[in-house]
Amino acid sequence: DMQVSNAPSTGTFTAISAGSFHNCALRSAGAISCWGQNTNGRATAPTSETFTAVTTGFNFSCGLRSSGTVACWGTNIYFTAPASGTFTAISADQNSTHVCGLRSSGAVACWGSNGSGQASPPSGSTFAAISAGSNFTCGLTSAGAISCWGRDNHNQRTNAPSTGTFTAVDAGASFACALSNTGTISCWGRDNHRQVTDAPSGAFTAISAGDTHACAIKSDGAIACWGNSGQGRAPATRSP
Repeated sequence: DMQVSNAPSTGTFTAISAGSFHNCALRSAGAISCWGQNTNGRATAPTSETFTAVTTGFNFSCGLRSSGTVACWGTNIYFTAPASGTFTAISADQNSTHVCGLRSSGAVACWGSNGSGQASPPSGSTFAAISAGSNFTCGLTSAGAISCWGRDNHNQRTNAPSTGTFTAVDAGASFACALSNTGTISCWGRDNHRQVTDAPSGAFTAISAGDTHACAIKSDGAIACWGNSGQGRAPATRSP
């Protein structure tokens, strides 16, 4: 497969997104640079536009233009970004072929593969954040509740917390994790590598769910990871 050279060695960046075989980063001036496997142009970002956010899926990438509209590139068999309306955030999962966008009104629109209903958000709800997982999606409602939809083969939808107030949610391959308003972590869904069971106690400020592991930033700035320890991905503890 066609390759793009390694990560940029110059410039400054404000955001980054890792896909299955390629990565994209947002430069401080608004351009997007991608590298890695470039099959069907998934790592060839538009060069004549400026963006405020970037997300990478399995075989495509999407950027949020400065105007609030969405541009996607790569394999387009599964997605067609909405031609109208603007967004404030977008999310695609690295193993998935769907994307969800958050509108300024709090409404969510999703596009792409919808075989499990992962691109069919609940009607009538308003959201503050959105995270696309592999064939399911989770959102943080404007009231701080967790709402998930789509595939439920590992209870990644039905086992989402039904009570509590949360500040962040991140959907992984077949599980998800959320941060409560006190900084505690809740995880649910597939637990084949104890990525749910071994979620640490304590207070945290950020959370990220991967394929079969998760990582979080502690309130003191240290990093904790748990779940699948293959290839050295977890568990890990790193001090500031």
